[in-house]
Amino acid sequence: MNFREYSTRWTDQILSLKKPATQATIQSHIRFLNLKFGEREIGTICNSEVQALLSGLSTQMSARTVKNIWGTLRNILGRARRDGLVATLPEPDLPQIPRQKQPWFEPEALRAIIDKAPDGPDKVLCWLLSETGMRIGEALGLTADKINVRNRTITVEKSVYRGRMQETKTANSDRVLCISTKFKGILTDHLGQRQKGFVFQTRNHTPEWPAEVARRLTPVVEAANQTWGGFHAFRRANATIMSVIGVPEKIAAVRLGHAASGLSFGLYAQAVSEADREWAEKIGASLAPKDQTSLKEQAVQVLIQLEYGKRESQAKVEETLIRCPHIESLDDFVREALR
Repeated sequence: MNFREYSTRWTDQILSLKKPATQATIQSHIRFLNLKFGEREIGTICNSEVQALLSGLSTQMSARTVKNIWGTLRNILGRARRDGLVATLPEPDLPQIPRQKQPWFEPEALRAIIDKAPDGPDKVLCWLLSETGMRIGEALGLTADKINVRNRTITVEKSVYRGRMQETKTANSDRVLCISTKFKGILTDHLGQRQKGFVFQTRNHTPEWPAEVARRLTPVVEAANQTWGGFHAFRRANATIMSVIGVPEKIAAVRLGHAASGLSFGLYAQAVSEADREWAEKIGASLAPKDQTSLKEQAVQVLIQLEYGKRESQAKVEETLIRCPHIESLDDFVREALR
């Protein structure tokens, strides 16, 4: 059996069990691999040929892409070995994936982006991503019936990919998130009387596509003097805010849809109306417009006089604004900044 025939069978039997997003990516790998090995007997594909392929690709593609293509080939050959068609698996050397600085927004940048976003769904989406850290697929798959205005909670159970609903990324991604009083008002105004349908939808009442939303938000981000770094930049910024204001690690993990050892979803659900509601208020407060510009500048000058560097002073003041968004006294501001 040649590689093309076996990969087709593998696609029908194995790949079909995966999520649509995973299927699309792996199918693109298989189309490429068929160009190289399509007519070859699958049991004759040797290590040197695989190594030559991957080494050649590493001069044209990113190291991560090359690694992912090898992962697809390894899975197919691994299944073929279980079927008795392959004797041994290749063991190629892979290019090293360089460490890259992940794009994210400072809290002050988030406030500027929200302020620059036009009133309507785009402003609501920017606030939602910033306050909750939801993945873009989860946000675009959110429906009105999953929002409990009275309890100030959002239930995340689905995601959307290329207009199709699917399960969330992992079991831990199914969660209940509290939202701030401020965002509750914004979200309520956006929904009006709607109790069903997508929160962010097209004129045809279908879910928005990430590419189209990104096209609209890119100039908004640039107007805030920031560089568009993808939707995950909002998620990283949310994680940073939670770290700065002291959200307990386990609660932060659940809010982001990550695994939190020792904390079951049931246990977390019982605590939603208590701790998480308080933290949601603090996260929301950190995103609200600030009327403390002069106070912040005064605090920076005081810290500089205390022999802190300008950059360090600005960082301390910004962190204090996140932890204590309602502070009004200069003395209290400086005292908190020095903690």
